Amino acid sequence: MKLTRRQIRKIIAEEKLKILAEVSYGSDEARVSEMSELGSGPAGAKIRKAGERIVSASRSIAEAGAGQTGRMKAGLEDISEFVMSVGNTLSSVGALNEGESLTERLPTVSELKAVKRAIERLEK
Repeated sequence: MKLTRRQIRKIIAEEKLKILAEVSYGSDEARVSEMSELGSGPAGAKIRKAGERIVSASRSIAEAGAGQTGRMKAGLEDISEFVMSVGNTLSSVGALNEGESLTERLPTVSELKAVKRAIERLEK
């Protein structure tokens, strides 16, 4: 079978459209994010356990702060909240709903700066 240039161009254009459709809309298989794959595997379980330990550490910090007064109490509360936020984020790896992102659960840069300022005040 002999193909003309026009036929070859048409075949190439059709294949190009198929490839672009697969890339932009995904293939027939459901695409799974790398974070979802991580969360469903054994490494995700280790990360969730570490997150739970971090949450436990934040509770210990909060308990230590409960016995303090003034700046120390406020500073330890800020640190505890920040650490708890990080721990909760890590312990929820693999438990995301459709359209959710772990980055939404992480503490903000301003929260980190507030904790840094609190620690600096305590060091003075």
